[in-house]
Amino acid sequence: MNVSPSSRRRSTLLLVAILVVAAAAAVAGGSWYYWPRFESEPPQIAVEPAGDTVGVTPLEIRFTDKGTGLRSSR
Repeated sequence: MNVSPSSRRRSTLLLVAILVVAAAAAVAGGSWYYWPRFESEPPQIAVEPAGDTVGVTPLEIRFTDKGTGLRSSR
């Protein structure tokens, strides 16, 4: 039994379409899973006291991040 070229072409197109849909689903799923890692808000840095002189009083520097947190402050 011979498979006609149009039937073979149709099955190839179906396979390609399935692979494209599977790849798109994988990208969408990965984006949804890793979305919290891609934060949109930058970390906040606060220096107190907020004066113009340095050396009279100790400085307090605060680093805060609303997302996943800060790994280091270097």
